[in-house]
Amino acid sequence: MKKILLFYLLSLSSLVVAAQSNEQPHKADSIPTDSIWRSEVLDSIVVKGAKVTHLLDKDVFTITDEMREKTFNTYDLIGKLPGFFYNRVTKKLSFRGKDNVCLLVDGIEKDIDYTGRLSNARFKKIEITPNPTGRFDGFDVVVNLITRTGWQGYELNVGPSVRVAPSGDKQETHAPFGSFTFTLPKWDWAVSYDYTHEREKRNTYTELAEAGQLEYKSVGSKDGTTDINQDNSHFAWVDTDYRLSKNHVISARYAFVCQDQELKSNNLMEKHIIGQDLRSVTERNTCNNVDKQYHAFSMYYRGQLSPKWKLYADATYSHQHDHRSFSYTEQTYTSYSSSKNSMDMQKLTLDATNNYSPKGMVNFGISINGRNYYDRDINNGEESKYKDRHYRPYARLHYQITKNISTGVGGLAEFIHTNPANGEKDNRLMWGGNANLRANTNDYKLSANLMYDYRIAYPSLVQLTTINQRHDSLIVSSGNPMLHASGTHLLIANVNYKKFSLSSTIIHSCNAIMPVYKTGNGFIWHTYDNAKSSNVNLYARYNDRFKLGKNTLEVNGMLTYNFSSVKYESQRQSVSGLGVRVMANWQTEKWGSLMLMYSRMPSKTVSLQTVSHTYTNDGWVLFYSVPLLNNRLMVDVDFFLPIKMGVDFETWSTTETPFYTQHYAYDNYNAAKYKVGITLQYRLAKGKAVNKLNNRQSSVE
Repeated sequence: MKKILLFYLLSLSSLVVAAQSNEQPHKADSIPTDSIWRSEVLDSIVVKGAKVTHLLDKDVFTITDEMREKTFNTYDLIGKLPGFFYNRVTKKLSFRGKDNVCLLVDGIEKDIDYTGRLSNARFKKIEITPNPTGRFDGFDVVVNLITRTGWQGYELNVGPSVRVAPSGDKQETHAPFGSFTFTLPKWDWAVSYDYTHEREKRNTYTELAEAGQLEYKSVGSKDGTTDINQDNSHFAWVDTDYRLSKNHVISARYAFVCQDQELKSNNLMEKHIIGQDLRSVTERNTCNNVDKQYHAFSMYYRGQLSPKWKLYADATYSHQHDHRSFSYTEQTYTSYSSSKNSMDMQKLTLDATNNYSPKGMVNFGISINGRNYYDRDINNGEESKYKDRHYRPYARLHYQITKNISTGVGGLAEFIHTNPANGEKDNRLMWGGNANLRANTNDYKLSANLMYDYRIAYPSLVQLTTINQRHDSLIVSSGNPMLHASGTHLLIANVNYKKFSLSSTIIHSCNAIMPVYKTGNGFIWHTYDNAKSSNVNLYARYNDRFKLGKNTLEVNGMLTYNFSSVKYESQRQSVSGLGVRVMANWQTEKWGSLMLMYSRMPSKTVSLQTVSHTYTNDGWVLFYSVPLLNNRLMVDVDFFLPIKMGVDFETWSTTETPFYTQHYAYDNYNAAKYKVGITLQYRLAKGKAVNKLNNRQSSVE
């Protein structure tokens, strides 16, 4: 491990030295400083108060005063951009209906919640890269926020967030947060801490039948509560950026996570032997607890070596260890398991970009990942060990064919080496590729994009461990060390016309990683295997803002359709779902904003033998937000209205295996109605940006 870390640090140091040696002081003023990832400017237009520059691989939005109007933080600002939606109730940012969003600050990945809470006054541009490849492969979009040149100052953001549901089943969430950022001409320090406490009591209904033998049905519990979930998590990090020169920056970051999760379940089940009249009541109790700690240390370098060359490098080492305990009792039957595991991970990425001409750009790099995993059952001493290494070189070419058409094509190779202690070694080479085509009219009122990508995903370490865990008298879980990496074909098409956007995504894998139930040694085993999987996602959105005097009316509507299917041997499962969300937000000059949102966005998923329907904050929500104390304090209040019309609140899952059938159901309506959430965010900030070219200075306080 020490050798690997030393190698990473030496590699990073050599990159920094090389960058400094290539620096040309007499040409420094001619090097673009807006962004180290800046490409040649191809075209720019003005859309609703925002200047947009369309580059080969991204769109760059120059932030205007009109864009900042009636925004409190960076989340609000990004939510105004095409394709984005910021849900101010859940405090989540999504892009084309998906929340797989990566936020960068000047090319460095930052915590999404911390970045979203920052004042947008410190940023001057936003770079949007949808469906990225290379080092950000796997994200739906990358958002890079560019800091104003010469920015210096400080910013403190603190506040509590509380959400309670006093009626029906009890739910409560407490999430205080705090961060501090201090910026000087050459240094930038940031520290952040988030604490989350979630507690939920609910009444669920379960049916369980073992084919040809037994049948169980829920008849309640002793105190009316069947499930108690509790989660306490601490997330803290500190990082620093140092500017060697205006074109070269090095950064370091340390992150720490401590989490305690506990799930208790108590069910009174009516037990029936199929074919007989005799029925009895049995009590089933489970308790699942996980204590987890995670440490990560990262170093970054980014720089512009010349007017055409940009370079990025990062090295990360992380360590995770956790303790898992599980107990189950059913009358005279008792099962208990306790295990400890640890994971060490190393990652090194080198990425370079060359703007070889005004119409062309090439990006290439290599990513190296390594994982060491160790799991031990405390009760019987059983052990599971796993090691793997992944080497991924990649390259991509972007080219402007005409003024209105651009394209990109790329390829990658994946060298995979695995060494499980309880399985055979696996040394394989996988190939992947991607291509896209972008087209637009001269005024960009109509634009379209077509993209294909072949992505590779690795099994998680939990899916690979061979440690056994008893769930009840019937089911035992264990990983599969022979799982293969999953190759996925991804086809994306989207069309944008003025305030309308349409998007479709087709995902297909011949070896997707899925949970599966098998028999062996007299038990039913819950494990994992590779299977065929297909998904189709359709997305339509309309968004606009209307000026009514000094007030603004924002209207947002979204319609989604999802279809998923899986095939494993002779088994086949499919599921589909339709979702809709409509939002109207009335923003006033003095009295804050009032929003009404209707959401029916159920999440339906399917695996080999399980179909699930998940409630995702569906309902009618009234939201009020008001800035106080000269915009230093933002008060947000959301209220779930007791309206059931047009909303599906039920969460359920059905598992049908050749060995048994289980159905789980929970009605969220009583838990959701009258739910109240309050979030306070207090900001104390002072900053200024100095433009040395004309000695003008702008400041914000």
